[in-house]
Amino acid sequence: LVIIPGTKSTIRDLEFLKSHGIDETLKEAISRGVPLMGICGGYQMLGESLRDHNSVESDIKETSGLGFLPISTDFDTQKTTTQVVARQVGPIFGEVMTKEPLWGYEIHMGNTEVPSGHVFTGQRLATGDPLSDGMSSSLVSGTYLHGIFENDPFRVSLINFLRRKKGLPERPLKVSYRRLREEVLDRVTDLVTGAMDMGFVESLVE
Repeated sequence: LVIIPGTKSTIRDLEFLKSHGIDETLKEAISRGVPLMGICGGYQMLGESLRDHNSVESDIKETSGLGFLPISTDFDTQKTTTQVVARQVGPIFGEVMTKEPLWGYEIHMGNTEVPSGHVFTGQRLATGDPLSDGMSSSLVSGTYLHGIFENDPFRVSLINFLRRKKGLPERPLKVSYRRLREEVLDRVTDLVTGAMDMGFVESLVE
């Protein structure tokens, strides 16, 4: 699995990928059956075109995307920042990864036009607006949902999908991301409070 993550400079980073031949490397990987997933800015790159006529991200007004999905993105001056809850309603790499609710967040400029077949539907919690997000083919998938891999059922299903492609047996969930995160935060809290004079810190707050 190749993942193209998010970025604050989508068009500039896309041009970097092209100028270094990484777009051709990705095409070759897909031709060998390697799945590709884009998150946020990476999702935008997967499409056919990106337009920034208001120079929101760069002075490049329009450029072609990687062309792996039939989508297009227009950047605008309004930034989307919201937590979301969603469910998978369309196949990802031809699979239903989970029917459980998925929690994540959006933080991006621009809107992506999907001709049909969104992967996720749900709700933007900040506004209550409905959410329709993402697109996928048999080997290429994209979404605006940051934090999607923190959802244990989705992550485990995706890993087992990849294991099956390799001829390996599936594995059950062994690590809860949320529990692991809380344990790490508790340890950090203990280390910080144990190394500081908390009485003095509290006196500064007062």
